Amino acid sequence: VSLDATGNVTITVGDIDAGSTADCFVQSITLSETAFDCSDVGSQTVTLTITDVAGNSDNCTATVKIIDDTDPTIGCPADITVDNDAGQCSAVVTYASPTTADNCPGETLGQDAGLASGAAFPVGTTTNTFTVTDASSNTASCSFAVTVNDAEDPTI
Repeated sequence: VSLDATGNVTITVGDIDAGSTADCFVQSITLSETAFDCSDVGSQTVTLTITDVAGNSDNCTATVKIIDDTDPTIGCPADITVDNDAGQCSAVVTYASPTTADNCPGETLGQDAGLASGAAFPVGTTTNTFTVTDASSNTASCSFAVTVNDAEDPTI
């Protein structure tokens, strides 16, 4: 079963029970665990217990696979356009780190292309691409451009 956008999922008896019966009327059918979250990703064992009106009971176990298949989110800064630094064919540009979020903690941010904040960007356009990866290997990417205009007149 897949975790929701908040990192939680709930199962019911109907998700596990394939039609339990009792000779003397079923009083209750219960599960040992019904609520799961990000810490439960992977295989979890739950016990289904059926009890009849006479108090007789039986149980079985089932393996529930908890899956985080929700992609994280990422937001890049807006495109940046600047003039070159005086006497240089580049400009030192700083930018805010992309913002990330996920339904489960543990995402990591990596830069796939471009230059780091605070680097000297050459005249022209440099595309910076970032990818966020969560603990379940779900990913999301974003890009933004840094354009450096040559604003200096040449000298003779």
